[in-house]
Amino acid sequence: EMRITSTASEDKVPGGWGNIHFTDKSTPSKLDDAGNYIKGSVLEYSIIEYATGMGGTGAVRVNVSNLLVDHCTISNAAGNGVSVYGKAVIRNSTIYDNKGNGIYVWWGTVTIANNTITGNTAFNEGGGGIFTVVGTVTITNNTITGNMGPQGTATYFWGGDRIEDFSGNTVVDNKASGTTKNTA
Repeated sequence: EMRITSTASEDKVPGGWGNIHFTDKSTPSKLDDAGNYIKGSVLEYSIIEYATGMGGTGAVRVNVSNLLVDHCTISNAAGNGVSVYGKAVIRNSTIYDNKGNGIYVWWGTVTIANNTITGNTAFNEGGGGIFTVVGTVTITNNTITGNMGPQGTATYFWGGDRIEDFSGNTVVDNKASGTTKNTA
């Protein structure tokens, strides 16, 4: 497998460059019924590190388009690792040490499966590991560990969510830095 790396060109510090942004003009990804990729927007076998990711943008930002994030490593962003405003499948990836939420779902339909989400630290809002505001979310078979956030730790569900499935996850050693509510 060949990996594509997007990183800071000089100083290896969070926020060393912008982000990868899939807009509403991106070709939606299509998967078959078994979850196999057919065509469209995909971020696969990539390493994304030291991106900005601030202000809800995410090192990887999905706006409306249907994106498949598969077998990626997303780390050391100055904000969120992945931010979704639309539809996405995030699977088989490692999202760690971001200075925001590992995955931030502002709205949309999102499947989060078979990932390792660890060491993310949300300072202003969110749950460190996964923070969802409004959306239909499936969270299965992930390892969510060592995250910290003011409103929750492993996951924080704002309240307008529809959780389709939350099962098979390993959730350990997450720490709340503020009031915990609606946290797994």
